[in-house]
Amino acid sequence: MTGLPMLVSTGMVLDHELPPGAGETIVFMHCVSLYPVPDQYANLTRVLRMPSQIAGYSDHCIGNEACIAAVALGACVIEKHFTMKHNQRGDDHVLSATPDELKAMRVSINRVHAMVQGSRGISQMELNQRGAMRRGVYVTKDILPGGLLTKENTAALRPWNHKDGQCQPSDLYGRSWKLHEKLGVQKGAEIYFDCIEEACPDEIPEPEAPEFQVIDNTEDMTDDNYQSRSN
Repeated sequence: MTGLPMLVSTGMVLDHELPPGAGETIVFMHCVSLYPVPDQYANLTRVLRMPSQIAGYSDHCIGNEACIAAVALGACVIEKHFTMKHNQRGDDHVLSATPDELKAMRVSINRVHAMVQGSRGISQMELNQRGAMRRGVYVTKDILPGGLLTKENTAALRPWNHKDGQCQPSDLYGRSWKLHEKLGVQKGAEIYFDCIEEACPDEIPEPEAPEFQVIDNTEDMTDDNYQSRSN
């Protein structure tokens, strides 16, 4: 006894023919019994439906892509035919991998496995980039105490000083804000939560009505001109 699970190919086997609850003693290997398998018949998502706790994939496709994709879908065991030359006689050689191709496949599988099984959520390395990569709210003009924050006097710029509570643009969306009554800021300063408050509706100026240019074309609407245009 090796203590290793038994590998069972599922080529030509229907889903309802697979015994449920195989546990860790059997690894069912998704397989399509065609030599070679056309890409459209690889049915790789069947890896997700293998009834064993550990899923595998037995590959008959040309190239290494199917094996790499199967690992991305959760396959933990890969079987691939190998050959010394693709042009040898026999159905298997065209779909088999040479030693160099097997080495390259192993490198790719290790990378994909790390991508799939690596850290969950946001890593600390990524969190460390938040301040430098995200944008904070900065003042582009001097603002007097109690002044409104508008798109004309603020801008979204890097970096974002998140540790001290600097505002982000998304924090200010949908509402109008102003500086505290006793606080003014100079151009280039950051805007923090502790220096602003929500503005009352009556403090927000009404938008100015647009001005339209009036053009008098009545001289062109004489009877003679109208008749000549209609003809």
